[in-house]
This record gives sequence, structure tokens and C-alpha cells, in this order.
Amino acid sequence: MRVCDLNTGLGRLAMAFSDLKQRWGEVREVWHDSACQQFEKKHLQPIPQQLQQLIAATQQLSQAVEAAQKECDEENQ
Repeated sequence: MRVCDLNTGLGRLAMAFSDLKQRWGEVREVWHDSACQQFEKKHLQPIPQQLQQLIAATQQLSQAVEAAQKECDEENQ
């Protein structure tokens, strides 16, 4: 029995970020002022690094959950 699937959420997040990058590219075609640059720097530029950190943490959590699940399965046998 599978307890949880963290990878599905990561996949959805990656697709959402890809969509965001595409739409941001469309916005950048018409928005060129300093507010645009500040928004991009403050809100969008940090996302890739944050995603990498989230992926690493999720992989560790997934390994811990799988190990716990295996241990519980072994105890129930």
C-alpha cells in the first residue's frame, strides 16, 4: 500500500512554473518599466533556486516515508 505520492505534486509544480515562465515572457513583451524589473527580481528570479531546494527536501522526505512504510510493512507480516 502506497502511503503518499510526493512526486506527482512536484510534477504539477514544475508544469505550473513552466506555464508561469511562458506567460511572463508574454507580459515582458509589453511591460518594460522599472516596476516590471523590480517585480521580476523580487518575485520571479528566486523561484528556480527555491524549486531546487524544494525538490531536494521532497526527495529526502520521500525516502523517509518509503523507509517508514517498508518498516511498517515488515512489522505487519
